[in-house]
Amino acid sequence: MSFLAIVNALPVAEDETPSLAVQATVLMLARAYRLTSYDATYLELVLRKGGELATFDRKLAEAARAAGVRVFGMRGR
Repeated sequence: MSFLAIVNALPVAEDETPSLAVQATVLMLARAYRLTSYDATYLELVLRKGGELATFDRKLAEAARAAGVRVFGMRGR
């Protein structure tokens, strides 16, 4: 199976929550963990959906762990 076929088979779903509904939380997370709004948005989503985060971004991984999120990709570095 090709890489694109594998990616296309993933159960990807669009987040239907209006951005205004999460804006304050994203800002609070960005400030609390010194993240960009881009990274804080990922953290907000995983916290709200109760998921796990896959990242190689050290700062985001550290923030996610501090917020109680399980992280794949960065081992305690």
